[in-house]
Amino acid sequence: MKDNESIKDFSNRLMNVVNQMRLLNKTFTNHKVVEKLKVVVPQKFKAKISAIKESCDLQNLTIAKLISKLHVQEQRVQMRDDEVVKGVFQSNNKGKSIGNLPRKKPVKFSKGKASISSKRQIFSPCSYCRRTNHVEKDC
Repeated sequence: MKDNESIKDFSNRLMNVVNQMRLLNKTFTNHKVVEKLKVVVPQKFKAKISAIKESCDLQNLTIAKLISKLHVQEQRVQMRDDEVVKGVFQSNNKGKSIGNLPRKKPVKFSKGKASISSKRQIFSPCSYCRRTNHVEKDC
């Protein structure tokens, strides 16, 4: 099994080989396939294989059960990796609290439209968003 290959892809490849050998009248017991599968998994699954050896009856363990246990482990690792990536993006705001951010002055509205439109300024287009209602440093 390759390190970057998923359990699902590997199990599909393995079962294709086993089925082809069975078509050629080679007898393979499920126990023998399970033993081979336990040997060829990558290092990241070795702890899970040890736990399976300790907790399950290896004589009655089917290929499907072993593959599903490894698939669950792979999904757990993948979820943890996704959470780490999310945490990395959240750490950009570390040290900045809402109290430390500059606040905009509250806008006072008057009843006349002329006074509001006279307060609006037209700036040169912002290089980031191309809008003309603010300066580039405020974007």
